[in-house]
Amino acid sequence: GAPFDVRFIAATHQPIRQLIMNRLFREELYYRLSVITIKLPPLRDRKEDIPFIVNYFLEKHSRLNKKTPARISDQAMEQILNYNWPGNIRELENSIERAVVISSDTVEQIDLPVGDADYTKIPLPADETYSGIQHGLNFHLNQDQTDMIHELLMRNYPLKQINDIVSRQAEKTAIIKILSDTLGNRAEAARRLGISRPALYSKMKEYGIE
Repeated sequence: GAPFDVRFIAATHQPIRQLIMNRLFREELYYRLSVITIKLPPLRDRKEDIPFIVNYFLEKHSRLNKKTPARISDQAMEQILNYNWPGNIRELENSIERAVVISSDTVEQIDLPVGDADYTKIPLPADETYSGIQHGLNFHLNQDQTDMIHELLMRNYPLKQINDIVSRQAEKTAIIKILSDTLGNRAEAARRLGISRPALYSKMKEYGIE
C-alpha cells in the first residue's frame, strides 16, 4: 500500500523518570516516546489562555449534554481567573462540565465549585464511611455529594436526572482511578472494570479522559 506518516503524542502528569527508577515504567518505551519533550506550564502560570479553554469546554459539554451552547457571566469568568487550579486542565474541565449540566443557559458564579466544595471530585470512601454487607457495600454519601444533590433538587431537577448526574460522576471517577492504578494500561483497566476495551474507549471519549 501507499506509505503513510504517523506521529504519536503522549501526555502525562506522572513523574516518569521516578517511575523508571522504581521500575514502574519501561525505560525503552520512554526513550521511544520522548524524542521531543514539551513541558506545559500549569494553568496558574498562563491565565491568559484560560478564557479560550473555558469557551472550548463550554461548547464541548453543551454539545455532549445536548444543550444549547452555554455562555459564562463576567463574574463567573473572573472567579475562574482568580483561582489557582491545582488540578490544572482536568480540574477546569470537570468544573465547566458540572456547571453546564446544572446551569440553564448562562454559567454563573453559583454554578462553579471554585473556592467551594468541588462536586466533580467524588473521592473514594474512606474506611469509616462504608462497611461490607455480604454481597455489597453500605455506601454513605459524603457532604459534597449531598450538597450537590440538594442543589439539584432546589433547581427542580427530576429524580432520574439527579441519578444520571451522580452516576456519571461516579463512573468517570472510577475510570480515572483505575487508569491511574494501571498506569494507563487500557486493556487491564477494561478487564478490572468488567467491560470491553471498545466500551472503555467510548466512555473515555464521552468523559474527555485522555
